[in-house]
Amino acid sequence: MLFDYASKSWSPTAPRTLAGKPERIDACNVILPTGEIFVCGGTNGAGGGKPDTNGVQDGELFKPDAGAGSWVTLPKAQIVRNYHSVALLMPDGRVWTAGSNKNSARSFDPAGSDNRELRVELFEPDYFSAPNRPAIDQAPGHVPCAMWFDIKSPQAASITKVVMIRNGSVTHAFNGDQRLIELEFKHKDANTLRALSPPNNNIAPPGDYMIFILAGNIPSVGK
Repeated sequence: MLFDYASKSWSPTAPRTLAGKPERIDACNVILPTGEIFVCGGTNGAGGGKPDTNGVQDGELFKPDAGAGSWVTLPKAQIVRNYHSVALLMPDGRVWTAGSNKNSARSFDPAGSDNRELRVELFEPDYFSAPNRPAIDQAPGHVPCAMWFDIKSPQAASITKVVMIRNGSVTHAFNGDQRLIELEFKHKDANTLRALSPPNNNIAPPGDYMIFILAGNIPSVGK
C-alpha cells in the first residue's frame, strides 16, 4: 500500500510480478539509497508451522515510480529465510541477509537441537557494479538539524540527489529504525555540494545515518 500525505489516504501499489504473489510471512524489507524497496525472505502462508518448503526465495523490488509504482521480480536466494531472519543495508549499497529458524522451529528446545541458519547472503542491486559510481571524499561526522553542511565529491557537478538513510535494526521481520530522507541541496562549486539537514528531530530522530549522493539512479558508497 502507498500513503499519500496530501490526501492522508492509502492506495494499492501496482500488482506484483512474482508468480502466485506469495504472502511472504516474516519477510524483510530494506530501503535502498535509490528509494526503491528490496523485499526478501519469508514463507508463503502460516499453515503447518511455516515449513521451509513454503519458503519464498525470489527477491522483489518495488520502484516508487509515478502513480502506483512498479514491481520487479529478482533472482532466487539460495537460502530460505524463515522466522528470525534479518536484512540490513550496507554502506556500499548491498543488502546483508542472515538468520532464520529452520522450519520456524525453536533452537535448543528440546536440549541438543539447533535450528539456526548460520549462512549469510548478499544481495547486489544493479547499481552496485555500475561503472563510475559517484564518490564522497568528505562529509561531516555530526550535523545538527536545520543546518547547511558541505559534502566533497569529484562528481559534485553531476549529482542529482542527496539522501540520508537511518541505520536499521531488525527484529521479527520489522525494521522500526529504517527511514530515507531526501535533502535539499545546491552545487557550491565543482567539487562541493551544500546540503540542508532535516528540519527537526521528528523528521530525523537523533542517531546514526548514512549519507548517499546519487547521479541519476546510481548512488555513491554511503558515508
